[in-house]
Amino acid sequence: MGREAVEKAFADIKAALAVLNAEVDGCGAEPFSAADPLAGLADGNLDILAGAKRQKPGSQA
Repeated sequence: MGREAVEKAFADIKAALAVLNAEVDGCGAEPFSAADPLAGLADGNLDILAGAKRQKPGSQA
């Protein structure tokens, strides 16, 4: 894996963590789930992982 790919991967991870941290802190754009916050957070995580899987190796977002 090249340096640029590693740097992009870390940037993507940091962006995903920022979204998750905002949700945990209650500062997100909208709550994942008001009735079951942990299930909502899990769904959000799955959405992020699904998006990461769709990214082709070496592609630029």
